[in-house]
Formats: sequence, structure tokens, C-alpha cells
Amino acid sequence: MSKSMYFPCPHCKAPSFTRSVLHESNLRSELRLQCSDAECGHTFEVQTEVLYTIRQSAIPDPGVCIRSVTPMERVNA
Repeated sequence: MSKSMYFPCPHCKAPSFTRSVLHESNLRSELRLQCSDAECGHTFEVQTEVLYTIRQSAIPDPGVCIRSVTPMERVNA
């Protein structure tokens, strides 16, 4: 099952779609997005980053170090 991340256009609030992705690391990516409204036509970049682990992976990569948080820490974040 594949789900796309929804990111609205900051100007017209229409959905945007991904044009390209640059993976800077295992934890950070830069995405170039384009507004789906042809009249707006805004193209922009966003960054995504893994902040912390909620549930540990069953097949962890030993080269990846992600901070784990408790449910209480998530509420206070």
C-alpha cells in the first residue's frame, strides 16, 4: 500500500505533486513540488526529515541512529 505525503501549495492551497527527490541522507530528503492548479503554477522545494522513532524496526539498519521517544515525550513535543 503506497500513500503520498500531502503538501498543499503555500499560495493557493491546492494539492501539490512531487517532481523530483534528492535524498541527502537516510534521514533527510529534499523534494521539488509543483502546484496542481495550472493557473497558480507554483513550484517550490520542501525538506523532510526523520525526527524520532515511535516503534522500532524489525529489521534495523545498523548504520542508522534515530532517537526513540516515549508516548509522553511525543505529547510534549
